[in-house]
Amino acid sequence: EMIALYQADIALRMNDQKLAITALSKAHAHASNAYVKTTIAYQLARTYYDQKEWKKAQEILELAITSYVDYAPAQNLLAYIYTTKTNQFERAQKAIEKALLLDPQNPHYLDTKAVLLAAQKQYEPALKIWNTINTPDFKIACHQGKCYMRTGNKEQAAASFQKALDLAANKEQKQKVQILL
Repeated sequence: EMIALYQADIALRMNDQKLAITALSKAHAHASNAYVKTTIAYQLARTYYDQKEWKKAQEILELAITSYVDYAPAQNLLAYIYTTKTNQFERAQKAIEKALLLDPQNPHYLDTKAVLLAAQKQYEPALKIWNTINTPDFKIACHQGKCYMRTGNKEQAAASFQKALDLAANKEQKQKVQILL
């Protein structure tokens, strides 16, 4: 289990997704502790998600939370997938409520809650949440800007996108925001 985890860590640092999935799958199969198994499953799902294999990520997370329901990152990612990839808003609501119950001030969980509200065209409550998040984060700023665009508030949208541009970590992120500006 430990060797596979080290292999997965190195593979993820080297951005070798295929090797990371192999190592994480091996570590997951050998893990006996429910918490450890769920954290490994989360990282495996996260890796699949990053490869745009959302269905696999969803399946892994759904299985993982049956053995350890109190792992907030898994609940959050599952809520995000339900919201943005499958439009399963009721399931998303339950998952994000669980994540926020475990960690009510986590800016990423609050962001997922706001994304869920915006996806249901509840823009004002979504913006209210985004306006309480004080963590500088590229994705959060982009989500907020898109919501402002949907409400027709182009000035606030531009301010959010400018904030995202300032927070962009790489050329790809900068290009993504420049299209929105």
